[in-house]
Amino acid sequence: MLLLHRSGLLLVWAFCLLGFTGCFKKDEPFAPPPLPEGFIENVASLGKDYGKQAWFDLETNTFVRIADRGIWDLALDCRPQRFGIRLNSSKKMRLANTGVADWSQVQIDPTSPQVVWRYDESTGADDSTAFGPLAEESLFPSPVFLVDLGLSPQGEALGFSYFQLWKWDPVSYTVICASTPSGPYDTLVVPRNSDYNFVHLKLGEAPYLVLAEPPRASWDLVFTQYTTRVYYEGSATQFEWYSVNGVLINPSGTMAARDTVHAFESIFYETALNAAYTSLWDVIGYDWKSYSNNLGAYTIRENLAFIIRTQENHYFRLRFISFTNNQGERGYPTFRFSKI
Repeated sequence: MLLLHRSGLLLVWAFCLLGFTGCFKKDEPFAPPPLPEGFIENVASLGKDYGKQAWFDLETNTFVRIADRGIWDLALDCRPQRFGIRLNSSKKMRLANTGVADWSQVQIDPTSPQVVWRYDESTGADDSTAFGPLAEESLFPSPVFLVDLGLSPQGEALGFSYFQLWKWDPVSYTVICASTPSGPYDTLVVPRNSDYNFVHLKLGEAPYLVLAEPPRASWDLVFTQYTTRVYYEGSATQFEWYSVNGVLINPSGTMAARDTVHAFESIFYETALNAAYTSLWDVIGYDWKSYSNNLGAYTIRENLAFIIRTQENHYFRLRFISFTNNQGERGYPTFRFSKI
C-alpha cells in the first residue's frame, strides 16, 4: 500500500538492442537451422518498437515477467552493501547535476547546449553511473539533479523532472521530486527490499513506486533496449550514446562468457569450467547481430556463443538465431540454449 501526500512523505509500508529507430526495409523472414536434440528455443517478444522488457529464467525456460519499458524511471539499489541510483537506460535517460542542494538556487535551462549530460555506463559498474557512487550511509542531501526522462518507444521526448537524494541508510532512501525547481515537491521514503536488485520510481507530477523487474532470485537475463557507448568506426575514443537492443545479465550472481572458438554444439562442461566469466551487465550485449544494408535485414553472428553461469551455479550455452519474427518484424530475438 502506498500513501502519497503532496509536499509530504510517501511511506511505503509494503513493496510488493543495436536497434535503429530509422526507416529500414522490412526484414525478410527466413527458416532457422534445425533444432539439435536436447536444445531449447524461445523468443523474446519486445515488439517492433522495442517497447517491452522481458526477464528470463534459464533454469525453467520461462519469461518470468514482460513489462512496458516506460513504467519506471529510476532504480534504487537494494542489493546487500550496495547503494546507488540508476536511470532507465531503455528510454535513453540522462541527467545533469545542477551543482546546488538548495532548490531555490536551481538555475538551469534543460534546452541549453551548455548543460552537461551524463549517462549510466551499460557495464553496470557502481562507479560509472550518472548519479555517481554513494557512500554506505549519509544524512546529507545530494545536489538537485535535472533528469531527462528520455524517449517513448515512438521516439517522442518525455520531458524533464528534478530529483534530490535527501538521505540514505541501510533501511531506506529519502528522495525529493518535482516537475519544476519551484515545486510543488514530493518527498518519498523508499524502503530497501532485499528480495529485489532495485526498487523503482516513476517520476512525474505524482511520483510513485512500481514493481518493475521481478525478484532477483527468479531470473538470469533481461531482453531490453538500453543505452551504451557506440564508437565511431576506426576510433577508440570518439563515440555517441546510442540506444541498442540486446541482453543484460542479472547483477546478483549471474555471470557470462563470450565464446568465438568452439562450435556451439561442442561447448561442454569442461569448456564451461575454463571459460573467462565476467559480471559486466552487458557481456552478452547487442553485437550478436548486425544490420546489413546490402541485404536490408539483420544478420546473426554464427560464430558467437555465450556460456552463462547462473545463481544456482549451473552452466548454460546460448546463441541467437534471429532478431525477427515470422512476419519479418524486428524486435523478436530468437535464441537457442541448453544446460551443460
